[in-house]
Formats: sequence, C-alpha cells, structure tokens
Amino acid sequence: MYFFVVFSDGLLVLKNRSLRVKYKEENLFFFGQILSKLGSNTLSMALICLTLTLSISLFLLTPFLVEWAQGFLDKRVVYDIQIDSDYTAAENVKLLPETDYAFLDSFFEEKYITLKDDCTFSTYFLKASDVHGQGAITAISLSDYNHLMEMFGYEEISLAENEFATQWLSITPKSTMETFETQYDRIATDNGELTLSAIEPKTEELGEVIYSNQNVVLILPDLMCDKLTVANSYRYIMTESPLSYADAEQLTDYFDEYMPMDGQEVYSVTTKTIERNDTSALIFIVQTGLIYSAIILFVICFTILSLQQLSDSGKYRYRFQVLRNMGVEENHIRRLVLKQLGIWFGVPVMVALLISSAFILFLFIGFSIQIRTYIGAWKLLQQVGTILIILFALLICYFTSTWILFRKSISQGQKGKCNV
Repeated sequence: MYFFVVFSDGLLVLKNRSLRVKYKEENLFFFGQILSKLGSNTLSMALICLTLTLSISLFLLTPFLVEWAQGFLDKRVVYDIQIDSDYTAAENVKLLPETDYAFLDSFFEEKYITLKDDCTFSTYFLKASDVHGQGAITAISLSDYNHLMEMFGYEEISLAENEFATQWLSITPKSTMETFETQYDRIATDNGELTLSAIEPKTEELGEVIYSNQNVVLILPDLMCDKLTVANSYRYIMTESPLSYADAEQLTDYFDEYMPMDGQEVYSVTTKTIERNDTSALIFIVQTGLIYSAIILFVICFTILSLQQLSDSGKYRYRFQVLRNMGVEENHIRRLVLKQLGIWFGVPVMVALLISSAFILFLFIGFSIQIRTYIGAWKLLQQVGTILIILFALLICYFTSTWILFRKSISQGQKGKCNV
C-alpha cells in the first residue's frame, strides 16, 4: 500500500516540477486520470499486487518443489530393494541381531525374482563406546564399499593397511569436508589408529541410508573392521527386471511378518517400485494444487484490473469526447488509452515480479547445493523461464482484450456528438 502512495506522490512531484513533461502533448490529462484513480484505489491496488505476488511465487515455487522431490527420490532410492537397520531407534543396540536377511531368498524363489546384484554388508562403530551415541560416525569395510561402487560402474579404490578414506553425502559443502579432513587426519579405533588417505573425498551416489545421522561414512581396510562393533546391517539388491507393485507390497508384508519390531522402527525395507509410485502420486497432487491455486489467483487479479477500467468507461467516454472536441487526433487518444492501461496493468505486475524475483533469488542462494544436486540450476532456470513466458502470454491476452473493449466503450456515441 505504501508503494502506491509513494508512486502517486512521485507522479505528483513530476507533474508539478517538470513543466516540460506536464504540458507535453496530452500529459496533463494523463496525469489527472492516473492521480485521481490512484487516490481512491490505493488499497485495492495494494491487495491486487500482493495477490499477484503470491500467484507468481506459487507458479515459480512449483518446479522447485516438484523437481526437488523427484531428484531427492532418485538419490535416496538407488536400489531396487533396500533393507537396513537403524541402531539409533533401538533401545539397546547390543540386542540387535546381526542378520544377513537371507530369509528373503525363499520369497525371491517363490515369486521368480531374479537378482542382478546383491550386496549384504554392515557398518561399524569406531569404538565400542560409540554405541551409546546417537550421532556417532560409522565405517564400512573396503570390500563392501567397492562392491557398492561396482554395482553402479564406479571406479574402485584401494587403501593401505593403516589408511582410511571418506564417502560423503553428495549435498555436503566442500568446506565441511575440508574441516573434517583437518580435524580427523588421524582416527583411533578399537583395532588401532589410521591415517587419512590421499584419495579425494568420494561423493558417488550410493544411497543416503548408510550415513546414519552423519553426512560421512569412513572406508576402512577389511582387517581393521574384524574387531569393531557392528552398528547397522544392510542388504542392497538390484533385480534383473523391475518389481511389480503387487510383489513389492508382498515383500514388505513378508519382511514385517518375519521381523516384528514391537513398535520400534528398527528395520525397514524400501523398494524402488513403491517409492516411485507413491512419490509420483504425491508430486502430482502437490503440483496440481499449486498450479490451480496460482492460476485462480492470477485470473482473479487481472479480471479485477480489467473490470476496474471497463466499469468507469462511461465517465472516461465523456472525458475523451471532450478531447476529441478540442481537436486531439484519434491516434493520440489511442496512445493515451495504451499508456493508462499500461500503468494499471504494468505497475502491479512489475512490483509483483520484483518481489517474486527476490524470493526466487533467495531460494537459489539459500538452497544452491540442493538445487545443484537434486535438480540442476540450468534445468530449473528453463522451467522458470517457461512459466514466465506463460504468465506474460496471459497478461498480454488480458491487456489486449481490455484495451479493445475500452477503446470501443469510449468511442460509442462519437458520431452522434459530431453531428449536433
């Protein structure tokens, strides 16, 4: 609201202080039209501007949320079947059985599910005392890590007997990695000390569950893990062909029956089929709701702007007829109408775009790592650009139709006036 008060005062100052602008062609008439209308419609224009801002923000927020959800799913669920335990959810981690989840093999045989690759492994506490910590850093053996790397075609690594390497969550900032390397260039375990390897920190996509509550998992030589305490146990499976939704649901039920958890979410089984279907349905609902709300708000705002101008067409018809009687040419009157409608449509849209742009800029800066990892900056910019083109197309349609109707309205009765 204060913006339109300042805008009105600015026009008034320009009118009074710049005689050249004030008396140029029909500018005196133009300033009178705009200032008189702004004086009575300041509140409504402010509400329209805020509603337009909300509408444009919803439009621009839609691809951000949708692509983030889709990209996060692709990073989180990278295996066809993913089974894991969570020591942080257990009342006593020492009571968790060390299982290889072999009981699922009978289910695969019964359903004729062929496994393309299968990796059963564990992560370990560096020290037994870490069992009681909820945010302890865990480690994986080198052979198990290389097996996971092989499943996705990544290059395997090698370590000396007294070295360790790091595998990071892909959205982890480089500054965090550098700080960690400075503080933990040497680590102590229940099986001896290790030195940080010269291998660059790894950020390959191996799923997000193995990191527990940290963004890093350490890679240790196999012999070093033999005497360490097991933290979590996993089984990651790639199938020859995608699981059907029915088989995926039956697998979940079979797992829950075999390993009851008495209300504790200690073990979980995740299938790519169920996650993709459920997430896609949720994404569709969110996307439809946001776009529908944005369109409704957008249409309401421009309909009100259009009706505001057309509803006063009777009063404007007399004013423009006075100009014609004073000898003002028709092309000047058309230009006056264009400038007047340009103010009423252009100012709210420009203000809304500026505020929305600041909001989107905040998202790009504040969530730059997530955008780069889950979406891709260029892909998001393309979608934002497409949305802006659609919005401008709607604006042009409303503006053009209002301009045509306004001109017809102020032209009615012109011949009769001339013949008197």
